[in-house]
Amino acid sequence: MPKLFVLLDFSEYSRSELLLAKKLNEWHGLEIIVIHQMAIPIPTLANHDMRLKLVYDHQREISRQWFTLRDTVFDKFNVIKFEIIENPLLEFLENNLDAAGLDIVMMGLKGSGTLKQIFIGSTVNRVIEYLNRMVIAVPKSLDNFEPTKLLVSVHPNFEFNLRGFEVLLKFIPKSIHTIEFMTVARENDNIVEIENFLKKLTSKEYGNLVNRFVLFKGEDVFSQIKTSITEKKEYFLVVQKGGRTFTDKLFRKFMVNELVFDGSIPMIVLPV
Repeated sequence: MPKLFVLLDFSEYSRSELLLAKKLNEWHGLEIIVIHQMAIPIPTLANHDMRLKLVYDHQREISRQWFTLRDTVFDKFNVIKFEIIENPLLEFLENNLDAAGLDIVMMGLKGSGTLKQIFIGSTVNRVIEYLNRMVIAVPKSLDNFEPTKLLVSVHPNFEFNLRGFEVLLKFIPKSIHTIEFMTVARENDNIVEIENFLKKLTSKEYGNLVNRFVLFKGEDVFSQIKTSITEKKEYFLVVQKGGRTFTDKLFRKFMVNELVFDGSIPMIVLPV
């Protein structure tokens, strides 16, 4: 069974991460492994004994915070693994994620600033960029843990990772009943080509899920998207690493900054 690695820093969105992880455990039996990367300044002149004491005190405080937070989310019957690591996070994940590529990484998102500022110390960005794994990014204001729709950002200019998407569908919330494939068409885009691409995607069967597509175009395209998404709390947004969401600056600015990282909806990043 795939494992869910939850990267936790005990900030304001940590509880939302754990609540969503709990749901995924209940729905699919995913093994939850909570990881905290220790960040403790060690004085340059500290001797061995002093360093050991500082590390021990820090680990003890982190463990105290973990048990307190854990008890507010999970019951006594949940078995949750918790690890405090000193090694670089990417190195740890590379050594512990399964070779089949089915393990999932969950991280939290901040909600203001530019793209680099939004990613927590660029950690999310590095995980997406270097590990090429499925990543669930959780905004701090997430309050709906049983969404009904997947909003999947696609475009014919970027090959869609259908295999990765089918893997994702095995672990989506049980409450989801609809897939909406979405594309934003610009002035010089071939509308017929885009519509044919969307029709091809929606012609496939994805279990018993209803699937359809939506094409946003026109001068007020972003207002359309905002009306369709922001006012509703029923979506999980699915984007693909290297796809339009991450390469088109204008589209990225709206979809990522204004919709996802301000805490509107959680985002699932598919590997390529």
